[in-house]
Amino acid sequence: MVKKADVLSKIATATSLLASKKSELSAFLEAKSALSNVDTVIEYVLVSHSHIKESYSLAGTPYLNETTREEEHLKEVTNELDIKRDEIMLKLDIKINQLNMDISDLNTQLKWLQLDLRYAED
Repeated sequence: MVKKADVLSKIATATSLLASKKSELSAFLEAKSALSNVDTVIEYVLVSHSHIKESYSLAGTPYLNETTREEEHLKEVTNELDIKRDEIMLKLDIKINQLNMDISDLNTQLKWLQLDLRYAED
């Protein structure tokens, strides 16, 4: 027969681990929420070649080419940031799912331990 003290010790351990997993889950959910609210778009401050021409009196093919390259580069960087954000979001989702499974397993374990406690010896 199982000793009551052993079952109580296992319950305390599982309860402590459950609290730790729930705390960890909360932190990952907060991180996911914060990351999902991040705007990765990098605004082109100079607006366009015509804006540069009018505002800074800079015109001609070299400035047009530079404007085009800058805009393309900002789009590329924005796309790279989107890809990185999506990769991290996927990793966060995997970790969150794992923690949810761990929490579910611990809750099941605690239910069985509570049942064992009923039949344990003093």
